[in-house]
Amino acid sequence: MKNYLSLALASAVFSGLTGCMPAEQAEIQVNTEQPIMSAEEKINYDKALDGENAMPAVGFPAQEASESGNPYETADTVRSDPNTDLKKIIDGEKGQAALEAGKAAVIAGISAIDQDQVKAVASSMIGQAGEITKKYADSAQAKIESSNIGSDLPAGWKTAVPSGVRVIDGDTIEIKYDDGRQSDRVRLNGIDAPESSQEYGTASTQTLQKCVNSGPVAIRYQKEDPYGRLLGVVMAGDADCNYNQVKVGSAWHYKQYQKEQPAGNADKYATAENQARAGTKGLWANSNPQAPWSYRRDKK
Repeated sequence: MKNYLSLALASAVFSGLTGCMPAEQAEIQVNTEQPIMSAEEKINYDKALDGENAMPAVGFPAQEASESGNPYETADTVRSDPNTDLKKIIDGEKGQAALEAGKAAVIAGISAIDQDQVKAVASSMIGQAGEITKKYADSAQAKIESSNIGSDLPAGWKTAVPSGVRVIDGDTIEIKYDDGRQSDRVRLNGIDAPESSQEYGTASTQTLQKCVNSGPVAIRYQKEDPYGRLLGVVMAGDADCNYNQVKVGSAWHYKQYQKEQPAGNADKYATAENQARAGTKGLWANSNPQAPWSYRRDKK
């Protein structure tokens, strides 16, 4: 009786899970009035569960046995193996045709790419990038020309507009151009900053870098120094970076060469140095800093 009840319960649950259970069987009800099987019926029923040929148990209609030998499974109720069905689909004509069609579509898509068209698009993109770069450079140049950069410089001085600037130390920079010209080094006119290995040398370099970063750079110069460097004034926007180095205490006014400065600049730089000294700004926080020309002489 226990096996019978278990089978009835399992059958109802299985039917519900597979969607085959009728609506009226939504709730499982066990018939407690089911007659108790005889010993012979129980033996036959247990054999049936084990797959052995035996007469069907009471309460189950006799059916034609399937090839599996299970008297409760017929040829019409045998479920196929899902893996076998999938294999049939893949190996079948329809599945194979779909795979071939997909392969052909991929090949056709790749073959349809026009290599000349790809090159044309790449060339166009490069051209557009060049135009944008030139437009930016022209805009920077226009801003420089429309400003008062170097307006106090005498006639005969030249202007260089670099495409890039590298700060070397507190009074020297390197500039490069975008027209193929060789890069130039520029020695800042009218000042002398601490050497990189000297006290306050690093701070002086950083101050100049900050000034250079403050706006579009233009170099106003008249000649080269004995080392082939352009001797000029570095302008960043409206800021005179040479003058700023002296004003904030990052460089000395180079009085030894003040005659090479534009008219008026020598007095302005000298005043800036005196004010920095009085305010103990930058390197002047040291009551007796070593001048860079003295430092270089000692290193010889």
